Amino acid sequence: MKNLKRSGCALAGILTAAFLAALPMPCRAAEPFSYTVLDDGTAALECKDPGIAHAEIPETIDGYTVTELAANCFDGCGALETVTIPDSVTTIRSYAFQNCSMLQTVTIPDSVEKIEDFVFEGCLSLAEIRVEDGNQHYYDEDGVLFKDGLSKTLVRYPAAKEATSYDTPEQCGTVSPWAFTGCRYLTNLNFTKASAIGADVCMNCSKLRRVTICDDVTELIGAGFAYCTDLRKIELPDRLRSIGDRCFFGCTELENITFSDELSSVGSQAFYACVSLKEIRLPKTLRSIGEESFGYSVNDSGVSTKIPGVTFEVDFGSEAYQYAREHGFAYKSEAPQSLILIIVVGVVLVILMGFGLSIELKRRKAEKKAEQERLELERRRKAHEERMQKKKGKKPSEQESRSE
Repeated sequence: MKNLKRSGCALAGILTAAFLAALPMPCRAAEPFSYTVLDDGTAALECKDPGIAHAEIPETIDGYTVTELAANCFDGCGALETVTIPDSVTTIRSYAFQNCSMLQTVTIPDSVEKIEDFVFEGCLSLAEIRVEDGNQHYYDEDGVLFKDGLSKTLVRYPAAKEATSYDTPEQCGTVSPWAFTGCRYLTNLNFTKASAIGADVCMNCSKLRRVTICDDVTELIGAGFAYCTDLRKIELPDRLRSIGDRCFFGCTELENITFSDELSSVGSQAFYACVSLKEIRLPKTLRSIGEESFGYSVNDSGVSTKIPGVTFEVDFGSEAYQYAREHGFAYKSEAPQSLILIIVVGVVLVILMGFGLSIELKRRKAEKKAEQERLELERRRKAHEERMQKKKGKKPSEQESRSE
């Protein structure tokens, strides 16, 4: 029995060891890097020195080929100025260089096949992203990173690129999430032919003043233009159907905006703290308006409150009409033409009914009067006949008295 227990324990130990060996385990290496061994026997690298200024990523580490920069690889390395990525790397995971605020330029080797979202988020000094010739998946145009394919995708516009105006290329059909976030110099942006725009695309572009969006775009996802505090004019697409939560949150200089007649949904706080937006025309096609979408901001005490002087122009009975009424905003409302037509027809019918009723009353009155006259004539005729009968009854008695 004891031998069986010992054998069982030994087997359990072997299985546990085998299970742990199969898991990707973080390994220590010479500073400043650590790594994780992946299923294919290669390594995913991670930096452990937040104060590193110049990073030269090795092709191998402890005998393992470095093929990945792990998620958050250099996250928070605020002193990082330069980085060299070897040809062994094929994948760069999300947030790999997040908040590397001193990083000015990056070169992507021709070996890279996959770059996940948000890799360069918070890289406030990044002025250009270069891609080596021969890369089959990515390329750059004037320091702007693109993904190749049937529809070109703009992956990242560098936050510190000094150009003030930018038009997405004609062949660019998609813009990745956060592609323009934090751009420090951009004032004018034209999404020329891009029919799909990712979430939070231009958040925190503090100098952005004018935006034009392609008519093929049907939705703006998330906080696309939140905290664009100098945004004054945006041309929304004619086919736009949906505006996401907090899309224009904090756009304090935005004074007017024209909505598509196909717009059906506006998310919560989509135009929160747009304190200069005082006259708002909302289409009758709106079916859903989120909480505090329009006309609200935060006061000095941190309490959400209505913006003074906001007026809505809405269609009578519409969702926008209900929003203005329920939230106590001033509004202008014109009844739709169909309702006006119904009212006019109703008034005409009432007039006709009144006229018909008047004629009917007159007819009935005339009939009543005629009936009364007929009854009076009948009464007189009967009275006349009675008198005649009485006269006829008196004649024989009068003759008898005369003969006697």
